Amino acid sequence: MRKVIHLFVLSLVVLLVVACQPPQDVERELAALKEGETGYVEAFQNEDVDAIMETYWNSPDLIRYTVATMEVRGYDAVQQQYSQFFEGGDVKSFEILDSQYKVSGDLAIGWSRWKLTYQPTDGPEWQREGRWTGMFTKQGGKWSLTVDHWSAPLNAPSPMAIEVE
Repeated sequence: MRKVIHLFVLSLVVLLVVACQPPQDVERELAALKEGETGYVEAFQNEDVDAIMETYWNSPDLIRYTVATMEVRGYDAVQQQYSQFFEGGDVKSFEILDSQYKVSGDLAIGWSRWKLTYQPTDGPEWQREGRWTGMFTKQGGKWSLTVDHWSAPLNAPSPMAIEVE
């Protein structure tokens, strides 16, 4: 009987601790993620690698999948990839379209489409459109991108292509 009372009291304490936690202000978190997105777009347009890297998790476990690479692992490697990209030409325009975010505690996911116009140093200007998906973790009160996935549709028609209305 004594064990049952202890278990009941412990359960009551845990319930009170959980109940006393302030509810997450999802709107505030979504606004912070959007603010980070705005900063990223501005930094990308200005080819400011340091400002771009402010949005990423500073960890060797950071993962980035890009249109041109299978996987880039680690903060330093991601930073180097951005530096090489910007050294190879000039960003003419970059925008993120129709971004969405979902927040749950200290985790968030985001997705959008993007559009980039780029002038390589040694070639003709090109434009790409694609998709983005990212996972964020909140650390020290700040959202950091921990998994970053960029993709673009293949140019060849796919047998799986289906028109959706």
